[in-house]
Amino acid sequence: MSIASALGICSLLGAAYLYTQDCNMILVDSSQLLTGVPINTGLYFDAHPVGILLAKFIDYLIIKGLKLTDLELIGISMGGQVIGIAGAAIKSGKPAKIMAYDPAGFNHNSYPPDQRLDETDAELVIVIHTDPKVWGYNQSCGHVDFWINSNLDVQPGCTTLEAIFRGATDITDYVACSHVYSYRVGVYAIYHPTAYPALNCTSYDDYANGLCNNNDLQYVGDQVTKSAQGNYYAKAGNEVYNP
Repeated sequence: MSIASALGICSLLGAAYLYTQDCNMILVDSSQLLTGVPINTGLYFDAHPVGILLAKFIDYLIIKGLKLTDLELIGISMGGQVIGIAGAAIKSGKPAKIMAYDPAGFNHNSYPPDQRLDETDAELVIVIHTDPKVWGYNQSCGHVDFWINSNLDVQPGCTTLEAIFRGATDITDYVACSHVYSYRVGVYAIYHPTAYPALNCTSYDDYANGLCNNNDLQYVGDQVTKSAQGNYYAKAGNEVYNP
């Protein structure tokens, strides 16, 4: 994901959170570390150094008065793995919540839990998956994992022609559109909290065939209840491009 794309995503997500919640937000620019520390496969970059530094910063903020019960860590793509590392490395305790948007896959798909995002990294770990077949992590890794349109190989609006038609100007909208679709769903859900009802289910096929209609319902986003657990399936469309 390009630096320009990351900045745009942070701006949209940040604006949504600040518009709808009374909160303070700290944005982490990890571009130099993420592009300068290749892992031993040489295929991707290592979330570990950034996560450790972020954890140290959070421990410092806790000394200054920050309460872990008020802390939510948010990350997209590689950032989703970074916040997992950070959550586990905080010495003062666990953060209240982690919200991960399509955390990065590739090498992370084979990493053990202590080297990637997993449900032990916060009191509540919520994950939105939109591209498990290419860029995103392909397994459940939170207390609640939302799988959006998981019957599709390409998310709505993400074919080349669709991207051109809606005026996409960022290269990420062409090479990783289904991946960044996760944050678009997230932004839309922040403004419209009940937009995406999701049902707890064992598979998308069972969900689509109505076999899970009586199961637990949660709305996609970070407002899920603490008692929720497992895989939840939902549908979304082109509305995400105009939150």
